[in-house]
Amino acid sequence: IFGMEETLERVVSDLLESPVSRKWVGVHGAGGAGKTLLAKRVCANDQVKGHFDPVLWLTFGQSVQVRSLSVEAKQHELGEQIELEGRVSNETLRRGLAGKRCLLVLDDVWKSIHLDLLDVVQENGSKIFITTRKRDVLDSRGAIKTEMGFLGKEDSMKLFTVHAFPNQKHAQVSKEVVEQVVEKCGGLPLVLKVI
Repeated sequence: IFGMEETLERVVSDLLESPVSRKWVGVHGAGGAGKTLLAKRVCANDQVKGHFDPVLWLTFGQSVQVRSLSVEAKQHELGEQIELEGRVSNETLRRGLAGKRCLLVLDDVWKSIHLDLLDVVQENGSKIFITTRKRDVLDSRGAIKTEMGFLGKEDSMKLFTVHAFPNQKHAQVSKEVVEQVVEKCGGLPLVLKVI
């Protein structure tokens, strides 16, 4: 991950080494900063996969209806699926996770009220990992928080070049053109990949 290595290490450490009583961990930052990508990399981390079972992923967004959420257990990427399929209530989720040391990933949370309904893991080493644009969502739970900053110039140039010119050597690309584009993208990984 271009420019996110330290952030990835910090979040993995927060999940694995924080006290049992600190079950809320999260990252916040601008849209396109790489929060979801970071969360996927956290879940793919061997230490995380070995520590938590199961790992569940819930995607929110601005218009989520929390009364009944769709649970997406990415079995091939995130761990073993438990007996939860389709639309489930938080009580069903709580029962399904009882006695398990799990990681519940809540991606793209916009409102802290959504967290009230999903406080479903026990204080047995289980964690809830949140990605959000809004720091106050994390503050509402006293979460261990990490801010996703923007990429520096060097990492931005690498990321842009790899995605814009996948079949060309870096020497064939005008450095001045790359620098101009990178400057306009403001260090946002999503913009650098899509442009």
